Amino acid sequence: MLLVMDSTVLRWFPPLRAVWAPLGKQAVVPITGENAKRTLWGAINPRTGKRVVLATQRARREDFMDFLRALRAAYPGRPLLLVLDRASCHTAQKSQQLAARLGIHLLLLPKQRSELNCMDHLWRPLKQRVSANRQYPTVEQHVGAAIRWVLGLS
Repeated sequence: MLLVMDSTVLRWFPPLRAVWAPLGKQAVVPITGENAKRTLWGAINPRTGKRVVLATQRARREDFMDFLRALRAAYPGRPLLLVLDRASCHTAQKSQQLAARLGIHLLLLPKQRSELNCMDHLWRPLKQRVSANRQYPTVEQHVGAAIRWVLGLS
């Protein structure tokens, strides 16, 4: 089973992409002043479009290892080939060892070639449609909206 994965950071403080204000007036953008963040991990089967998504507090090796376990749970008993970038949490020895134990073969993309990763192409429209120019009451609500958007794609 071929899967392509990537991760992105969601911040409670919204990325401002566009804002309207009367000419000559300073736009007012209400924000909390805090900037909690979460990492959203995602994998897609390019043949079927099935997606697996997991949110974690950080983007550390342990969080990537949790995502590997989630992938194994989503595809029990099937050999997996996971295409991913060369982030340090992906290339860490413990991550590599866990992947091998779980029967997940990691295929690392060349450095600086994000255009080869189809999951990476979902993050830009996600942030434009779900994140930009709005602040959710909590970072968890932002994450929930992002997960629903990714899983709701046809």
